Amino acid sequence: MRTCDAPGCDAPVRRGILMCRPHWFQVPKPLRDAISQTWASGQIRAWSANCLEARRVLSSNSPRAIADRITGDRS
Repeated sequence: MRTCDAPGCDAPVRRGILMCRPHWFQVPKPLRDAISQTWASGQIRAWSANCLEARRVLSSNSPRAIADRITGDRS
């Protein structure tokens, strides 16, 4: 077992699974599809870039990030 790759998530996931189900479905479908496709085709660099983008999307849509945008905080 390992943990979800979403920032701050400690949910356990099986080997070969990138994120827990709730976080995976917060990633936009085109990006989820790209992650799956690049993994299946062995395009490791593209897969890694897609995974980083998925983490960035989740991080920018976290409750803290949204609150910071509303209040203007940059911490």
